[in-house]
Amino acid sequence: MTRPHKPELQSISFFVTWSVFASALFLLLASCGDSGGRDPVERDSADASGGEQAHVGEVETDRISEYAGSQACAECHAEIVATYAETAHHNTSRTGDPKNVLGQLASAHNTLKLSESMYIRVSQRGDTVYQVAIFGRDTLDAAFRRAYPIDIAVGSGRKGQTYLTWRDDSLLFQMPISYYTVNDSWVVSPGYTHETIGFDRPVVTRCVECHATYFESRLPWEIGRKINKLTVESIAETSAQEAEKFMSHRLNAYEPGQYILGLTCEKCHNPGRKHVEYHRQNRQDSVGRHIVATYGHTSDHEARERSMDLCAWCHSGVTDIMREPFSYRAGMPLDSFFLVEKSADPAGLDVHGNQAGLLRNSKCFSASGVMTCTTCHDPHKKQRDLALFNSKCQTCHTDADCGIHGNATIKKHNVDLGDMCVECHMPQSKSRSLLVEKDAGDDAEGVDIRTHYIAIYPSHSDAILKRLEAAH
Repeated sequence: MTRPHKPELQSISFFVTWSVFASALFLLLASCGDSGGRDPVERDSADASGGEQAHVGEVETDRISEYAGSQACAECHAEIVATYAETAHHNTSRTGDPKNVLGQLASAHNTLKLSESMYIRVSQRGDTVYQVAIFGRDTLDAAFRRAYPIDIAVGSGRKGQTYLTWRDDSLLFQMPISYYTVNDSWVVSPGYTHETIGFDRPVVTRCVECHATYFESRLPWEIGRKINKLTVESIAETSAQEAEKFMSHRLNAYEPGQYILGLTCEKCHNPGRKHVEYHRQNRQDSVGRHIVATYGHTSDHEARERSMDLCAWCHSGVTDIMREPFSYRAGMPLDSFFLVEKSADPAGLDVHGNQAGLLRNSKCFSASGVMTCTTCHDPHKKQRDLALFNSKCQTCHTDADCGIHGNATIKKHNVDLGDMCVECHMPQSKSRSLLVEKDAGDDAEGVDIRTHYIAIYPSHSDAILKRLEAAH
């Protein structure tokens, strides 16, 4: 629907470029559209900023009408739905309502200085939070400004959040500053730098496929696949005619209102409208019909592979998209839909981008014959206690198996090795793909993420022993 507009703020143009995630083609696409932003707008419950509850029951397209919504799941699975609502997966994307924006909005903490003449301020006006670009002279009171509403908050907040804004009702862009939980501050968003700030970084289907249950893309998937395969080097060799054809499409164009935020039950169990309709009429049938009960810790090779595939959908290094976005379904072989990065050398796999690949390279995984992601993780519950995960290790290992079992420091201080499994064998490591530029002039640094390559790390174990000795 048409949104009401507020009076336009003073105009500003931004020179936009992208790094880290954005390819040169993104620059071509952005240059053919409006790069000056749009007017600040208000939202109502019927427009495209809504989430699952606002739209699932109202849309008519075939794809999204397959979904029932988590409220329908709760009719029979209330306890599971309630605990799952607290998880990072469920909260990986939400509406941009003030309650969902985790960064500080107080005047003393809501401004990020990018240079002597450019700032981004995050502020709330009524029920909307805006990122306000302030550009001009070196004082905040004498400058040109333009405000962009935060429409979608992406990220559970454990590491941080980034923010998305709609333009022209259908084009979705990442905003230039994000919230970094580690130091409770606003930082330049991944993909931007202090020198290359704009509001024009396109949010492509692969992003929303892993941070939402569903988005209806307007981009023909064959075009999207070819674009994803292009590199910065090869784009220079693309003919002008072919580049013009690409520029007529928008990688970040979606059908207004036809999306479901967060990873809901139906992300992993498949769209459930038929399941819900059947069981509402056949309540005596205790066998789940028209739904996938996902696989867990199992010795069945096929079931184990499909279980790993489901997690690898978003926790592996996808290098090529071979089928239409959001067409993958639980229980199907992932390699029919995506080309997944594989390596016999775990050093080549990123801790953020390929947890599934790292786990597959671990001796624990290969030797067990039954291990999957859900051996240690219950996806329906929020699990952040290392003691829980340490106990998973001890179902196969004992203290006597540990290489530092006889260490003098361990004996001297009567340390329980069962409390150290994850810290020693799955240490925090710097991501090479998820980078944050904290302050102007600083190099972007990788976010600390726990590796899923379960192994022996001698230098890390030595550092832990030194800390234990120093603490006592």
